[in-house]
Amino acid sequence: MTGRSVVAVHLTESATWARQGGRTIERPSGVIVAAGGLVVGVDRAMAASDEVFEPAPIRFVDDDVLLLGTDAVDVVEVLAEVLADAVVAAGAVTPVDHLVVTCPTGWLTRRRRVLAAAGRRLAREVRVVTIADIAAAVMDPDGANRSGVVLEVGVLASEATATIGGGRVGVDSIGAMDLSVRPEAVAELAEVVHTAHADVPEWIAVVGTLPTGVAGGLADALRRRWGLDVPVCEIPPRTLVGAAFEWGLGQAGQLPRVSGPGDDSEPVPARTSRRWGVVLAAVVTVVVGAALIVVHGSVDDTPTTGNASTDAPVVSDTVIPAPAPTSIAAPAWVSTGRAALEVPPGWHRRGSEGGADRVELVRDDGRPARILLVQKELLPGADLDAVAVTLGDQIEARSDTFGELSRIEFDARPALAYVEVPDHDSRVVWRVFVSDELQVSIGCQALRGEPDSVAQACDAVAGSVMISAR
Repeated sequence: MTGRSVVAVHLTESATWARQGGRTIERPSGVIVAAGGLVVGVDRAMAASDEVFEPAPIRFVDDDVLLLGTDAVDVVEVLAEVLADAVVAAGAVTPVDHLVVTCPTGWLTRRRRVLAAAGRRLAREVRVVTIADIAAAVMDPDGANRSGVVLEVGVLASEATATIGGGRVGVDSIGAMDLSVRPEAVAELAEVVHTAHADVPEWIAVVGTLPTGVAGGLADALRRRWGLDVPVCEIPPRTLVGAAFEWGLGQAGQLPRVSGPGDDSEPVPARTSRRWGVVLAAVVTVVVGAALIVVHGSVDDTPTTGNASTDAPVVSDTVIPAPAPTSIAAPAWVSTGRAALEVPPGWHRRGSEGGADRVELVRDDGRPARILLVQKELLPGADLDAVAVTLGDQIEARSDTFGELSRIEFDARPALAYVEVPDHDSRVVWRVFVSDELQVSIGCQALRGEPDSVAQACDAVAGSVMISAR
């Protein structure tokens, strides 16, 4: 990602943090509607007495609009303005090339897509990453996969996530305010941590604004619960956004270099996360558009304009190949040409004979299914619309093999989709993206009676695709 602008943003209920290069800033998270329109980066002291003030618009991520007095403002627009305010304050010029945005670990796909849609308004490429994954990378920088628990404490609620095993427990009755006024809440929070990770973890990371002394009290409560000392470390927002920034700097195919909790200036190697693939289906990458691919033979690498191509669609082989008899431990990322994808748990790359334009993933357990990535360079100026015209014509000519081409949004990015039926036994669901004049198609092939068997892994791979600049 050398030469590309990278910015990380950490949104909280009380402030917005951003990091670009060596500069880290904190901005108020509040918004108001003034005579000139929406104003962001406002705290309560800055808002006039007659202005309607919302201190934490992120709380309205589930809504379509945010009501500010008599004004109804689109939530995606509000969040985009909050992100842009922080990004510009950090010294970046929009649109940035790569934006990393953290989100609470318990957020499901819809909420993450809202953040991704907001980020797309000021960045060419967006990744929404969970706080637990970034915090775990901070706590386990040597890649030893030491088991730990990330405890996220909000104003009114908290949640604990085990970094190995995926256990997560949310509690709506304990937040920072409860910890301030109810001494027994600390012991209750210790029970939440224990529920998420019944065995003794090697570390506990706390993210959020804690009242003074709570971290020490939590350590004491956990010591009593397990009968052993467990290191409890608070990760401040500055360190967290710094780690997210270092993650964003990581080139495709590598995990980031991140800092330890005591020093956010000296980078150290990041861990290889076992959880990363589990949450990947909801991690959002913004890459624009793509094109039809029927994987039948080798793919012609002649650039096309997307509206005057004579190439046939790339079609799937008629038989799903059997993987190697022994299970192969897949790398976290696979890169080929200008495209990269993250390998989901339980899958691995099948050889590399496909060349620089193709990646094939198969199951570790040998069940018949596969996921394909096929890429094709386009001529200057080709975009998703041009590709759609070419693909539509090609599909119409092969209507016995291909279903109707449709426009979709996948994880808040425009794409094309169609279904291929290469034989009587299987079907392939294709998603097509275009970015920086590169066409990338993700095809997921499964037996006809088992279409859902690859759905989760397919979504994860499609959501992870990254395209580097030409």
